[in-house]
Amino acid sequence: MFQQHEEFAVQLVNDVSSRFTGLRTTPEKQCQITLPCSTQESSSIELTPFAVEAKTTDDKQLFNTVHTVDELLTAYTQARQLKPFEEDLAHACDYVSDYATEFLATIFNHARQQINDEDARRIAEFVSSLDLYTAVKSIESLLNSQADLILLKIAEVQGWTLHFDHLAIRCGCAEREDAERVVENLCGHHGYLPCQINSENYFQFEDGWDAYVLYKMLENGQQLRLFIDQSSVANSPQIIQHWNYVYGYTAHHLALRATHIIHEQRREVSLLDLISALEHNNINVMTATGQFTSGLLEQVFTRP
Repeated sequence: MFQQHEEFAVQLVNDVSSRFTGLRTTPEKQCQITLPCSTQESSSIELTPFAVEAKTTDDKQLFNTVHTVDELLTAYTQARQLKPFEEDLAHACDYVSDYATEFLATIFNHARQQINDEDARRIAEFVSSLDLYTAVKSIESLLNSQADLILLKIAEVQGWTLHFDHLAIRCGCAEREDAERVVENLCGHHGYLPCQINSENYFQFEDGWDAYVLYKMLENGQQLRLFIDQSSVANSPQIIQHWNYVYGYTAHHLALRATHIIHEQRREVSLLDLISALEHNNINVMTATGQFTSGLLEQVFTRP
């Protein structure tokens, strides 16, 4: 099975490198593609897909009959109780402020007052293809983000399909092994696994934070990807652990993509089209391209 994944990666590397100038390949690492960032530095990306056994969708029955805000919040509560989440783990909240609970309560109170039943239906439809963990975290994110909620509405009007790409979960500090605790729970109770490529399982970044990457494939074809982030041991000013203290284990961000059908073929909706659609709906968008991406990857940020 792994050989098939590697063969796919080699084909993908060859295809991508032939389409875009500036990308390099190396014979000794045929599954990686390299992008020069400066005269002395470069970044390499491993394109071998993860290999895991597909799992059944465990939340569909909870969300596929939701039509109102109250029904959505009830389904959220039921999903939250079916498997252990971070707040259920011993010592996970020792360094989390009581405000984190108030933060979530505020989100739900706002939803009861400001979100309409059509918004609730759209959220439920989106999360019904996910598992319990990503459904719970996505609901929290969608209820807290006007931009993401409007994007669901835009996708419905435009005939786009909105796709879950990944979630980033902010933990505390590596000194307390806060991310490791979360990873253990996700692998032990929620069915997530690391990639079979060891170099793709754990990342350390120069600006003082670490990240574990976990995957899950559902039988409905949905790929789930999680980044479990924490501040490094020697970086007490690093912001992730302070966000964790204030906001708990709510997602740092929910990453979404959109596609649409053109001439019977599914095409990616461009970043510029997404930005234009959001700004047309009074969501002011900033784009930032990190130096290490050099245009290869763009992240979208909306103004708070």
